[in-house]
Amino acid sequence: MAGKVSWTGRRELCTNILVIAAALAVLYGWRQLSFGLLRRTAVGALQRSYGDEERRVLVLIKTAPGERYRQRRNNMRQTWFKWCGANGSDPFPLPKPSTRTTSPRSTTVKTVLLRCLFVVGTQNLHMAERNALTAEQHVHQDMLLTDDIEESYSKLMIKTLWMLQWALEADDIWQKDSGARRRQQHATHVMLADDDVFVARSLFVEWASRLPMAGLYTGHLHGFSGPIFCRTGAPHPNCIDRRDYPAELYPRYHSGFAYLLSFDACLAVVQSALARSLRSERIPLNNEDAIVGLLAAEGGVEATGDHSFHHYAQDYVSCPGWLERIMVVGNAPAAVLSRIADNEQHGRRNLCQGVGW
Repeated sequence: MAGKVSWTGRRELCTNILVIAAALAVLYGWRQLSFGLLRRTAVGALQRSYGDEERRVLVLIKTAPGERYRQRRNNMRQTWFKWCGANGSDPFPLPKPSTRTTSPRSTTVKTVLLRCLFVVGTQNLHMAERNALTAEQHVHQDMLLTDDIEESYSKLMIKTLWMLQWALEADDIWQKDSGARRRQQHATHVMLADDDVFVARSLFVEWASRLPMAGLYTGHLHGFSGPIFCRTGAPHPNCIDRRDYPAELYPRYHSGFAYLLSFDACLAVVQSALARSLRSERIPLNNEDAIVGLLAAEGGVEATGDHSFHHYAQDYVSCPGWLERIMVVGNAPAAVLSRIADNEQHGRRNLCQGVGW
């Protein structure tokens, strides 16, 4: 009798464990399903609003307080940023298809709008610097100042997630719209970039007209690179705790100087961060660009490279022919920004001509 009771007890215990496990599996599955449905619903809403006739690209520039960064912002304002800052761009007429690109443009895309903003955290700033930023914003009207962020390299991942979340919620950034179009104001795509990049307007507008509405995470691709694990007595600014990410390789990701995501890909990154929080898993804060790639992969979005995104490097002695397709340049000094902008303004096919690449 005792043996029978013991078996019944074990059977009940096993049954309870299976029920709990099944409940957790269903709960987790429904959460993932709800995330997927939410992304598809968001994309569907954008397609209903814009159809396949419009692309709205929100460009958010990571910058910081201080004179050095203020000068960087002014360098950008004097070149490419002036056509998409302040109140955003007018609808750009699409250029004739370029011989520099091979992918066919959707014939239904008629309008590309751009909106560019500098993002600066003001938390714990001295009053003098806070006042300087406020005055700069009053003059240029192209800055997003927020007390939610404390500017620090170690907190760049937090700032990045904040920017993506803000982009998902922003619905009043297209100030040139009015009337019935006021309800159609979410960006279809979001690009995050550093404050030392150059964007070639004509190529970018044409490229934006070809962007798919969903599932896009693109930029200067990194593949088969692994994390630097933190070691006692040997600190590194990009090291991460092995407990946060034990694998030897990251999923493919894009260099942090500039990368672009479709609306649903932004949502996937933010939701992956939320899912980690719900599982009580920490998000690695160092090596921000790699962690964005990790969160995108966890959300089911794969990184796809684009050869139009380039690092500037002074050890290049000339501009190779394949760089004629240059569209976004990262880590560029002010003189380089100015020269590339001059090349574009004068219609030179090779935008890095005379740059000393």
